[in-house]
Amino acid sequence: MKPEDLQIGNRLDTAIGELVVSTEPWDETVPDDPQWDRVFVDVEVPEPGRFGDASRMLEVTGAAEFSWLGMTPTLRYRLAFRPDTDVEVTR
Repeated sequence: MKPEDLQIGNRLDTAIGELVVSTEPWDETVPDDPQWDRVFVDVEVPEPGRFGDASRMLEVTGAAEFSWLGMTPTLRYRLAFRPDTDVEVTR
């Protein structure tokens, strides 16, 4: 599935733990330089106590970048995918 097709509630089962999509994807394009185009998706960690090393986030999700959004109400991250990335959704 492409990142722009993700929907709220989709689950990504990664090697460091499960992530749940919490927002509709949105994109940012750079018409003069498409190498910087990104699709952003916010995700939550349903079981923070069982979540592994977040420094592996890029490796396990295929995202180009990620950022920490905080811990309220649960552990949250923003993933930035290249538009042509394939994202594996478990449900």
